[in-house]
Amino acid sequence: QNILKPRGMDYLLITNQSKFIKNTIDEVKSTAVIGGILAVLVLLYFLKNVRSTLIIGAAIPISVIITFFLMFSSKISLNIISLGGLALGIGMLVDNSIVVLEAVQRYRDAGLAAAEAAYKGTTEVAGAVTASTLTTVAVFFPIVFVEGIAGQLFKDMALTVTYSLLASLLVSLTVVPMLAGAMRRENARELMTPALKFIFKPVDKVYDRIFNAYKNFQETSFKRRRLIFVVVFVVFLGSLFLTRFMGQELIPVISQGEFLVNVEFPPGTSLGENAAIVSDISEVLKRNPEVDSVYELIGKGSRGGISFQEEMENLSEFTIRLNSGILGKEEDRIMDRVRKELETFPTAQIKVYKPRLFSFKAPLEVVISGNDLDQIKAISDELLAKVKTIPGLIDLKSSMEEGYPEIQIVFDRAVLASQNMTINQVGSQLRNKIEGEIATRFIESDREVDIRVRIAESSRDRVDKIGRITIRNGLGVIVPLKSLAVIQIKEGPAEVRRILQQKSAVITGNLSGISLDEARSQVMAAAATVRMSPDYSISMAGQSMEQDVAFSSMIFAIVLAVFLVYLVMASEFESFVKPLIIMFTIPLAIIGVVIVGIAAGMSINVIVLIGVIILAGVIVNNAIVLVDYIGQLQKEGLPKREAIRKAAQVRWRPILMTTITTVLGLLPMALSTKEGFEIRIPLALTLIGGLTFGTFLTLVLIPLVYDKIVPETGGREAGENRLMALLKKTKASLSTSKPKAEGP
Repeated sequence: QNILKPRGMDYLLITNQSKFIKNTIDEVKSTAVIGGILAVLVLLYFLKNVRSTLIIGAAIPISVIITFFLMFSSKISLNIISLGGLALGIGMLVDNSIVVLEAVQRYRDAGLAAAEAAYKGTTEVAGAVTASTLTTVAVFFPIVFVEGIAGQLFKDMALTVTYSLLASLLVSLTVVPMLAGAMRRENARELMTPALKFIFKPVDKVYDRIFNAYKNFQETSFKRRRLIFVVVFVVFLGSLFLTRFMGQELIPVISQGEFLVNVEFPPGTSLGENAAIVSDISEVLKRNPEVDSVYELIGKGSRGGISFQEEMENLSEFTIRLNSGILGKEEDRIMDRVRKELETFPTAQIKVYKPRLFSFKAPLEVVISGNDLDQIKAISDELLAKVKTIPGLIDLKSSMEEGYPEIQIVFDRAVLASQNMTINQVGSQLRNKIEGEIATRFIESDREVDIRVRIAESSRDRVDKIGRITIRNGLGVIVPLKSLAVIQIKEGPAEVRRILQQKSAVITGNLSGISLDEARSQVMAAAATVRMSPDYSISMAGQSMEQDVAFSSMIFAIVLAVFLVYLVMASEFESFVKPLIIMFTIPLAIIGVVIVGIAAGMSINVIVLIGVIILAGVIVNNAIVLVDYIGQLQKEGLPKREAIRKAAQVRWRPILMTTITTVLGLLPMALSTKEGFEIRIPLALTLIGGLTFGTFLTLVLIPLVYDKIVPETGGREAGENRLMALLKKTKASLSTSKPKAEGP
C-alpha cells in the first residue's frame, strides 16, 4: 500500500486458497485436540484414577510425535488429508493402551506385585493387541491398487493412520507397562479417586443398569439364538437395500467461500459489447450484501463450466468472494439467488459454479460421437432439449449448440476445370491476397521485421468486395473470384472435438439437489429415446467416468482388505474358523454405516468408501480381543458356554472404552461445519456409525456365533482337526517313501 497509494493505485485480493488451506488445517488440528481431550475424559470416567488416565493419555502425544517423525521421513506434508488421517486415529491411539492397562490392573487387583502384574498383563494381551493393530494396518496395503482421485486422496491418509497405529502399538507394549509399574507403586494412594467416584455416581448407575441388562440378555440370547440370527440377517439385507436411496457421487464439492460466474455471449459479439454487459452484471452481483469482492475477466473464460480457460471475445468470467464464514448451504442459497438475478440478461449464457479442488472435469459430461458433424449437432441438440427437462441439472451447454459466423467460399469444380485450375491453386492465390505474403525483411539493428504484402482491408471487409478479388486462371487470364465460386456467410462449428479419433460433441452441466448417479441414469434414459444410426454413440464422461474408475478400484481394495485382515487373524489364531467368526463384524458395521448415512443424508462417494476400508480393519479389533480371551478360558478348562459368558463380561468394559474413545475422538470431525467439512463429516460419520452399531452387535452376535461353531472341547475345530490329520498323514507317507541310506 505504501508503494501504490502515492501513485493513486490500489490492489484487490482476487482469490486466496492459502487462507482456505490454513483454516482447514487449523480446523483439523482443533478437532484432533478436542477429540483427544474427550477420549481422555472417557478414560477418566471408566478408570476413576488420575494416574491410570495419565498413563494411557500419554500414548496420544508420544504416538503423535513418532507419527510426525515418520511423516517427515516419508516426505508427507501437513495437508487436509494427512492431518485428517491423524485426527481420525486420535481416538484409536489409546485402544491398545486401554487393553494392556486393563489386563495389568486385573492382575494388580488379584494381589500381584506391580512389576509382575505389568509383565503378566502385557504378555497376556500382547498377541491380541498386535493382531488387532496389524488387521487395521493391513487394510491400507490395497492402496497400491486404488486408481484415480481415490488413490491420490487415500495415500497420505493411509500412511498417516498406519504410522500412528504402529506407534501406539509400540507405546502400549513398552511405555504403558513401564509407567504402570513405576507410577502405580505398592500401597500408593489415589487422592482423586473418591472425588471422581462421587462425581460420576449418577453415570455409574446408568452404566450398571446397562451392564446388568446385557448380562440378563446374554442368558436369553443363547435360548433364542436362531431368532437373533434371522433378525440380524434381515436387518443387514434391509441396509443393503437402503443404499439405493443414498445416491452416488465422485467426491463432495468443497465450499471455499467463493464461486465463479461464467458468461458466454453469442458468437460474433465484440469485446466492447462484452465489456458493456459485463459491467451491468457486475453491478447486479455487487448488490448482494454477502459479496465481499467481484473480479471481472473479459475476453477469457471456461466454456461449459470445465476447468481450463480459453481466450475468446464472447467469453467473460467473474470470481465472487463471499464474506468470511459463509460456507455450505448458505453459499448454495446465494448461488441460486445469483442465478435468478442474472436471468435478466437473456443474450448471455450464464453458469454459476464452485471452483473444484479434486477434479478438473464437469460433474455432467455427455459425449456424442460419430462421423458427420451435422448429424452429431442434430443429435446433441435433440438430447440437450430432453436433458433440460430433468430437474436438478443446471448450466447445461452443448459444445455444438452455437457456431461462429464465417465466410464460406464454395468452389464450382466444373468451372475450375474449364479454367484449367485446381482448388489448391485458387486457394494459394486467395491466401496470399488476404493473409499476405512475406516479400522481404526490414533489418533494424539486430532485429528483422517481416514486410507482408496483401490487399488493403477496405478491399476485403465485405462479402461483395471479396467476390471482386481477382484470380489468375490457368489460361493466364484475370477473373473475379465470384465467377469461380459461391461466397456466402454461414454459421460454422464453434469447435470440433475429437475423442478417440472420432468427431464428438460434448454436453456439460452442473448438478443442484441431485446426485451424480441419479443424474447419469436419467440422462442415459433420455439418450435411449434419441433416434440415431448405429454409427453414432452416446456415452458418459467427466466425473461420471472418474467415479466408475474410482469405485471399481475401491471395491476391489475393500475385498482385498477383508482378505488380508482374515489372513492376519488366521496366522495369529492358527485357526481358519475363529477368524471367520470375527469377520462377521464387518457386515454388522455396514448396517451402522447405512443407517447413519441415510439419517445424515450422505451419498456414497470416495470418502465414504475410504471410511469403509478403514472400518474393515478397526471393527474386528473388539471381536479379536473377545474371541482370544474365550479361547484362553477354554484352554484353562472352563466349559465353552461359561467361557463365553465370562469373556463377554470381562471384555465388556475395555471394548466399551475403546469404542467410546474412538467415537468421541471422531465426534468433533462429525460436528465441524468450517472449511473442509465436506470431506471430514462423511469420513467421521462412516466410522462412528460402523463402530457404534458394529460394537453393539459384536457383543450380542459374536458370542452366539462362537457358541454355534466352536466345539465344546476347546481344542481346534472339527474341520481343522481333519485338515491337520490329513497334513500329518501326508507328511508321514512322504517320509516313509524315502529310500533308506545304504551302509558303507
